[in-house]
Amino acid sequence: MQNTIVISGARVHNLKNISVSIPRDKLVVFTGVSGSGKTSLAFDTIFAEGQRRYFETLSAYSRQFVIGMERPDADLIEGLSPAISVDQRGMPTSARSTVGTITEIYDYLRLLFTAIGRPFCVRCGIEIRGMSVERMLETIYENFSDKLVSVLAPVVVGRKGIYKDLIEKIARKGYQKVRVDGTVYDVDEEIRMSRYRAHNIEIVVDRVEVTDKNRERILSSLRLGAKESGGNLIVDEIRDSESLVHSAGKKTKSRIPNYELRTTTHTDMSFSTKTGCPKCGFGLPPVSPKLFSFNSPAGACAACQGLGDLEDFVPEFIIPDWGKSFSDGAIAPFNALTDRYEYKLTEAALKAMNYPLDAPLSQMTTQQRQTLLYGGDAERLRFRYKSSGRRHRFATASFDGVIPLLRDRLARTHSERMLHYLSEFMAERACPQCDGARLRPEALAFRIGDKNIHNLSVMPVDAAAETLKKLQLNAREKQIGASLLSEVLKRLHFLIKVGLPYLTLARPGYSLSGGEYQRVKLAAQIGTYLSGVTYVLDEPSVGLHQRDGR
Repeated sequence: MQNTIVISGARVHNLKNISVSIPRDKLVVFTGVSGSGKTSLAFDTIFAEGQRRYFETLSAYSRQFVIGMERPDADLIEGLSPAISVDQRGMPTSARSTVGTITEIYDYLRLLFTAIGRPFCVRCGIEIRGMSVERMLETIYENFSDKLVSVLAPVVVGRKGIYKDLIEKIARKGYQKVRVDGTVYDVDEEIRMSRYRAHNIEIVVDRVEVTDKNRERILSSLRLGAKESGGNLIVDEIRDSESLVHSAGKKTKSRIPNYELRTTTHTDMSFSTKTGCPKCGFGLPPVSPKLFSFNSPAGACAACQGLGDLEDFVPEFIIPDWGKSFSDGAIAPFNALTDRYEYKLTEAALKAMNYPLDAPLSQMTTQQRQTLLYGGDAERLRFRYKSSGRRHRFATASFDGVIPLLRDRLARTHSERMLHYLSEFMAERACPQCDGARLRPEALAFRIGDKNIHNLSVMPVDAAAETLKKLQLNAREKQIGASLLSEVLKRLHFLIKVGLPYLTLARPGYSLSGGEYQRVKLAAQIGTYLSGVTYVLDEPSVGLHQRDGR
């Protein structure tokens, strides 16, 4: 192999017919004043040509998806190998990009938790183990006695596709109904599914009332459902049973009554022959790497959609001065909504609490403050207000609290001016449901040692490496997870070597400095174990302390 990179007659940008020979397998530094052509030579000539030649080796089919790359203006470039650039441009702006995802360490952690994570009940806190169908039956009678339920067998969980063949296969087995993304359909009707959207499909194995005479039938349905789904079951309580409409005249081969369920509400309880709480019967969803991903609907917190933060109304902004009375404008957002629905409803609520409108809000009890902000009992109040058409109207409504009223106003308004006005009373705060962890409770219920995946993500890199190094794994866990654990530790050590032991894997990419992001990218590239690669770095010492220069 040629041991030098030869460039002859380079004329890219402000390079004036430059010829240079650069040794391979060495650390080579370009220096010069601003505008002397360092970037033009390194990135726009060496890296650009190395990348272009690599893409030229791809098949014609693959190249059609790559934007055309022009050859740098130079007479001759020899001795190049595939090139990787690590520059300060292109820093991520998305809150979904973190140090863990950039370096792919979080991806390996997800695989590790899928392989050897031990599940714990989110209700009781005790370790979950496989549950027998007999134990499921007892749990169903404890929770759904004398109620109408559906026994569902999940066959598709969070996967993309249209699944027409699967529905036909289910129909051939004699089942009459399936639930797709929460809606129940007959198997012989057209079910529209998007090919590019993740779907959940469950077979409706049985719909039955939980009474003593149906005990054997329910047990049989549980066994059948577990067989169809590989051990996972969902029992769905149909709460609005009065609204069920029997479809008369339809013949069915199944024992399942032909009810129309689309307008009813559902309460699901998951069970599994693999993972079920021995105390309360709580079952976890099927375990896969997606369950631990905050960028996947299967694992993301339902409230914040995996972002960890929510922009919401802040009590301190809404009532900046509790020493004021309601009449004096203590509730700041209402100063622009006087005589409108929200203002008049709150006024009626204060009167119902027998609290004077001209008394300082600071004299309220803790309970009264909570009721004012977030609502209390469901007593319906009658009041008069001005509509958007400036007409006086009467209304009867229960008071849900100032903050829910403002949330509702924000959701309904189409006025840019009103949106801007309401945003002044909002701020980003940790999601109250996941407390900033980004994941659903079921994902956080899995632990390795005494840590869940979020606990490890918020540790400094060096502390996380030390914690994982000290893990005591049994023989089975070592056999399954040793290689994954080794990969995680190697990549964590790369971050430590490039001077970033203080970062956390949960740190958003957009919050890093230019130098930090460059070193994170460098650690990610080194972790791929590629050899014979030319790395082109842009000012690699930016952001480094003097002691890290060497």
